[in-house]
Amino acid sequence: TIPTICAPRGNAAEMVATRLDAKLREHIMNSRHNLFADSAEDIVTQSRRPVLVLLDRDLDLSSMLTHSWTYQALIHDLYDIQLNQVSIVQDDGSGRTSKRSYDINTNDAFWESNAMLPFPEVAINIDDASNAFKREADEITRMGGVKSLDEVGDLNMGASTKQLQRAITTLPELTARKANIDMHMNIATSLLEMIKERQLDVLFQMEEQLGRQTKVSILEAINDPEKKNPQDKLRLFALYMLANDGLRPGDIEECEAALKLAGCDLASLEYIRKLRSLNKMNASITSPALGTGTSAGPSGDLLGKFSSISNRLAGFTDSSSLGSIFSNVRNLLPSRKQLPVTCLVESAMGNRANAGGLGAGLRSAAGGSSSTAARMFEDFVHFDPKQARRGNLAGSNANALRGSLAADGAAQEAIVFVVGGGNYVEYQNLMEFAQRSTPCKHIVYGSTDIVNASSFLAQLSRLNETS
Repeated sequence: TIPTICAPRGNAAEMVATRLDAKLREHIMNSRHNLFADSAEDIVTQSRRPVLVLLDRDLDLSSMLTHSWTYQALIHDLYDIQLNQVSIVQDDGSGRTSKRSYDINTNDAFWESNAMLPFPEVAINIDDASNAFKREADEITRMGGVKSLDEVGDLNMGASTKQLQRAITTLPELTARKANIDMHMNIATSLLEMIKERQLDVLFQMEEQLGRQTKVSILEAINDPEKKNPQDKLRLFALYMLANDGLRPGDIEECEAALKLAGCDLASLEYIRKLRSLNKMNASITSPALGTGTSAGPSGDLLGKFSSISNRLAGFTDSSSLGSIFSNVRNLLPSRKQLPVTCLVESAMGNRANAGGLGAGLRSAAGGSSSTAARMFEDFVHFDPKQARRGNLAGSNANALRGSLAADGAAQEAIVFVVGGGNYVEYQNLMEFAQRSTPCKHIVYGSTDIVNASSFLAQLSRLNETS
């Protein structure tokens, strides 16, 4: 089915949309074997045509800088994910470092069910998975008359045939589960070490309550010697600046001076200020954070080592008991808010000819101005490649397409592509919107590249040199 296309005016997204629309119309009119040729099935489904939403990255910079808190996004933020592989550099305590790489298997059931969950919930789920594994492993070793899974090859031949058969057939599955739990436990342990070292839980809380922050609180965070990563401080101030259009030049200069003393490279911040002056929407749309190893020894060690993760959790929640640990950690769960990209997609899918839904979404998500957001969406360029077959003009604003799209109703499918970097925070926010919609919507998300905050800041620095 041929999608409708929408994009903001005056940037790379509009250029891509214009060329794609021309290509699609040319294909429809001139191709002997039209990929989108009408059929009986197409006629039935054409009232629910997908919408292609092309966006430019400068629409929302904050989502790229926020500190993540969901499992997949947190891993990508701290360690990067390249070709489904995570590489972690660890210190063995004696000054020597080692690098371990883990492959994220698409068939990993634990990853599939936990990737989009807040990290504290994932830590609890790892604990539950390890306990369940221990119970099953104990049962198998008891039946075989051995002390650990490593000794299953020396089974007690006096055991019954059924017990021996069960132990042998269960061993490969248990071995794979052990390796999987081992991987996630090591990754979780490394994440906790990074959270403690960089005080990411404190930064996450500050960003969740960005509207309550003041220049004083931001300066305290920048000057705090316990927050040792300069880039974290740079990200925090950039988010604060993007969320506050009325900052005085003197306050900005004072914070920038503190950032320099903290060892920050301000080239990326300078580029953000240039973009901010060109696009004031970045100041009115605040993007909240979502919710966004030590190798294990023998199987017996694996089963007993998760308590160390609980102890490390206690280290940054100031708790003394396991129950209070997880109780306090749950207080760090991200609020369910829609990011600006999700608000735009919701508007494009829900009522493509009316931007009112966008305004309400942005207002509830980040306290943004509904009238400003509505004007923004109304100024989007909209294309309908099928119009060329009826002799209509193919590029227009939302009001001009009101009549032709009103009969289409709410779209159930969307392809969202950001010209510029994207990340897992934005992807997961879109997936949550799709899943809670009734009926469930299907959304495909893509971007020029999937980058973490560190890589994105490096890109901004390079752009500042050439701008």
